[in-house]
Amino acid sequence: MPTFRRSSHLRRAALAAAACTLVLPAAPAAAGTLSTPAPAAGATAVLLGTGAKGVKPKVTAAPRGVVVLGGADRRGRLALAVVRPPGAQGGAVRLRARGSLKAKPAATLAAAACGTSGPASRLRTVLRRGTLNASDAKALGAAMERRACGRASAADSALLARLGLGQPANPTTGAAPQPGGATSPAPGASTPPKEILPPPAAAPKPAPPEEPGSYGACRDGVDNDGDGQTDALGEHGNPDPGCFNENDRTETGETTASAACRAVSGVSMNTPDPKAAFAAVNADCGISSEVVVTVQPGILACDVFTGVTGYVCAIHPRWVGRTYQYLYAGSATDIFDMPLTLTDPVDCSKPATIALRRPDLSVEEIVEPIEPCPF
Repeated sequence: MPTFRRSSHLRRAALAAAACTLVLPAAPAAAGTLSTPAPAAGATAVLLGTGAKGVKPKVTAAPRGVVVLGGADRRGRLALAVVRPPGAQGGAVRLRARGSLKAKPAATLAAAACGTSGPASRLRTVLRRGTLNASDAKALGAAMERRACGRASAADSALLARLGLGQPANPTTGAAPQPGGATSPAPGASTPPKEILPPPAAAPKPAPPEEPGSYGACRDGVDNDGDGQTDALGEHGNPDPGCFNENDRTETGETTASAACRAVSGVSMNTPDPKAAFAAVNADCGISSEVVVTVQPGILACDVFTGVTGYVCAIHPRWVGRTYQYLYAGSATDIFDMPLTLTDPVDCSKPATIALRRPDLSVEEIVEPIEPCPF
């Protein structure tokens, strides 16, 4: 019985075709987009939804100054935070990723989303930091995760307040809550009759409107309380610890640290280098969640050593060399050391300032001469 053989050139052609089939790449998944409005100025908004598995969304458009945090976990669950600091513009935020992106506002996240591998942990990823520096944006992401999961600390509240961020946005409208928590009734909902109350005996007189071009005490360039410190960011001098942020209307509020604290803390010059200083705070000063150090004529670089983890020393990006330094973290501490590199030789004729912000948001300060200071 005869047999038949495929010719060798036909076999080679078939093998080549099979090899080409194996190496052809799969078609990429279609790109999905998501659009969400930025919250009101000074507000934050958290969104939860679904997205491409393990893919980091990309911000394709956002209003100037708006911060975007978040990403998707391996199961495709998506968590995003949109933050609009004071001064940032309003408008739509648009994101893109492979697959589909769907999300809706959520005031708080469920326990399933807040687990070790849940999407809430993606809020620590900075997709767009707007006008914030990298350190503030990273710390804000961690604070947003803890707040969305019901684990916010006093230090988180202090950080949000320092950045001028208040309550979360209304999860249904994206608008900031009204004073007193008042909300508008849903369309078609019946409104209960209002209780008629007598007018108050002496209603407080509202403050006069701010005239164009005028500013609060913490950004007007004037030492309003006469303590040698000016404004929140110190554009015209040392930053004033009495300013909670640049929107604070008064520079007062800080108190002097105790004599025991001042006796064991301060700034010294212990090396032959006139640009090398050392700041220290010891246990007699109590617990602090944020520290601001000021040395004239300015600080170029700094480092920090504490007994707890998570603290970072950085120079405010707007005022490099303008002496505004800060120390922040999620845990409070009572002891820290901070080596400093100054912009120019130290000015021993001017005292150094160490401001201690407590977990309850009160501020105490140490204003002492630099000792020793042989220069």
